[in-house]
Amino acid sequence: TRALADDPFAIPLWRLLADAHHHLNAPAEALTALDRAQALTPLSDTHTRLAILAERRAIQSEQQQWPAALATLQDELRLAPDDPARLETLADLQAKTNHPQDAQDTLRRLTARPNARAAAWLARARFALAAHDARDAQTALDAAARLIPNAATDPALTALRTQLDELLRPIPRDRFPQRLTDLGFSARQERDVAYILPPLCPVAAGPFLMGSDKRRDPQAYDNEQPQHSVTLPAYQIARFPVTVAEYACFVRAGHSEPGDWPAQLGRLDHPVVSVSWHDAVAYAAWLAQQTGQPWRLPSEAEWEKAARGTDGRLYPWGNTFDASRANTRESGKRATTPVGAYPTGASPYSAQDLAGNVWEWTTTIFKPYPYRQNDGREDLKSTENRVLRGGSWGDDARVARAAYRDRGRRGVLLGDLGFRLAVAPARAGS
Repeated sequence: TRALADDPFAIPLWRLLADAHHHLNAPAEALTALDRAQALTPLSDTHTRLAILAERRAIQSEQQQWPAALATLQDELRLAPDDPARLETLADLQAKTNHPQDAQDTLRRLTARPNARAAAWLARARFALAAHDARDAQTALDAAARLIPNAATDPALTALRTQLDELLRPIPRDRFPQRLTDLGFSARQERDVAYILPPLCPVAAGPFLMGSDKRRDPQAYDNEQPQHSVTLPAYQIARFPVTVAEYACFVRAGHSEPGDWPAQLGRLDHPVVSVSWHDAVAYAAWLAQQTGQPWRLPSEAEWEKAARGTDGRLYPWGNTFDASRANTRESGKRATTPVGAYPTGASPYSAQDLAGNVWEWTTTIFKPYPYRQNDGREDLKSTENRVLRGGSWGDDARVARAAYRDRGRRGVLLGDLGFRLAVAPARAGS
């Protein structure tokens, strides 16, 4: 301090003072001294400016001031944009500031370089494992192994491979409730990827009455009319909505977690919720890839036939609402219930939970009736709103009718949006 009084423009002395404050556990004073040193350093002296910024970042990181450390590092990268060590640190700080996707993007850009270091590949593997992306983790670890001498005994590589092995293990018994086994679900594993198959209900080919006739159902809305006959080929529909346990396999394979995921994992036999239309379509495609079976979402027509049969009944069980047969607002549950909790509410094809519990996505674009499969409403590439069916635990009996239809924006994520699967070689026709 006395030396700086004699020479206040001595940059090395300001850095030395900052180091002294740092060792004396006075981080604020240390950062102030570094600010002074930075202000005095010529813009052309990139080497010194980088060194001062690195010293500043080290203090901020030690104090767990992650946003401030990230801002300092970004100043460094403006001076040294291609420094691989700083880019690896960037990913770490992005993760610490709750920007995991930015961190993964940074590591992917870094490892895309021809001279990517083993450390970058290992960092990418760590992030992939944290995101339950087994395939990306395997790719990153294989790349790191090619760059690390004596890779078979490298402790960092070995530890990450152990984590990957844990991720790829078959579903533990406590993660697949016995109750789901009793309901007909089965857990399987193919090519190191675990998945769960739901029980299916066959629906015979033939016509059914779709929509509502206000003479029979005074509660019908205009968009449910006119009631008309639709003929469908044979197909199968899942007996229950997709459960948290089923969807957890998808997340484990690398898909992003839906909202409130930690809480959902405590309800493995409940329908998964906070799932967008895109998520539902992606899950069906993923399961189809794993099994070689043509899993997909049901069309609006397929959903309604499975829910009400061929006689135009109002609810899956008949024409009179019964609160003991469905999880709707009248039941007072005010939350999802385990799938299959209302067996007396089954449809004529034995499908359950088609009234209440969670809204279910279909493939169909929300268009006026009559339903015609070939009029563009089954265009999966369209950005238009899709039909939701079934109502949820928060909706009343009128919404739980089999003919009720609502529209959902494809990217919406709500705590009562779920889906179920269908499987058939052909799409529904009119």
